[in-house]
Amino acid sequence: SARLRSTIPSLSAPAWVSAVTGVNPGKHGIYGFFRLIPQENGEPLPTFMTSRQRKAKAFWEVLQELAPTKKVGSFSIPMTDPAEPMHSFPVSGWPIMRGGNLFYPPRLAEDLVNFRFDIKPTSFDPENPNYYSSSLRRTLQQNQALSLKLFQKEPTDIFWAVFLATDRIQHKFWYFYEPREPKINANSEIPYQNFIPLSYQLCDKIIGDYAEKLQERDVLWVVSDHGFGPVTKRIWATVLIRPFYDANLQQFKVFFVENGLRINLLGREDQGIVPSEDYEPLKENLLTIFRNLKDPDSGTLLFSSVLPREEV
Repeated sequence: SARLRSTIPSLSAPAWVSAVTGVNPGKHGIYGFFRLIPQENGEPLPTFMTSRQRKAKAFWEVLQELAPTKKVGSFSIPMTDPAEPMHSFPVSGWPIMRGGNLFYPPRLAEDLVNFRFDIKPTSFDPENPNYYSSSLRRTLQQNQALSLKLFQKEPTDIFWAVFLATDRIQHKFWYFYEPREPKINANSEIPYQNFIPLSYQLCDKIIGDYAEKLQERDVLWVVSDHGFGPVTKRIWATVLIRPFYDANLQQFKVFFVENGLRINLLGREDQGIVPSEDYEPLKENLLTIFRNLKDPDSGTLLFSSVLPREEV
């Protein structure tokens, strides 16, 4: 095993796309889950990125060019919707958009009747965590059965399946899991702090089921886009950008997107106010501020690196 460095930015969307393309976000063009689409009223609307925005070829496209007889199957890899035709089959992964193929070829429809792409993270109810956890387990078990069925039924040279349960459960249950602050509900069939280990046990079983189906020369890889850990402190970034508010124009000179700060550049943004000649000085000012942010308790720097897009 090996610990790999994540992408820059270290978000799931660019990480998964880098995994299937072998290039960094600067080359494949996916920096986050969302892009800003201008609306008629001038307000940008965050919209999910799709496989159509990917600028680099996925490994299955390269393989088809170099070895047309080789067959690839994919199951629920994030950022692969809409599904792209390939030898043997793709099944889209989260996020799912309307208006595209969810899988290919169409004959897979019968096999995928019970396929659940994901459970929405927003469906988590802190007052009823059991519902979320049980829904995740059902989704994982259904997708395990379907992916294994396709793995055995459809001949492939490379097969890649992704299961999101460990990601979803850790996002929502880590604060139950922390030993220093256990939160145990006596009414739960399973103590909440056990949900995370249980999700790993379920995924271990899936890996074992696949391993039993492998041929002698087959190779099994287990890959994750990131790990997990506790969140002990937060930065209220809106406070940091208050000095960059232009009261006359009633606009901020910078604003936050999911992967960092974006300068509200005139001519690029729909409501841009920063002239091009002010872009570099403003960028350097922001870099200085964030590179020098320190933890008020320990005095250590908050960020190991703060980079402009040109260096990413």
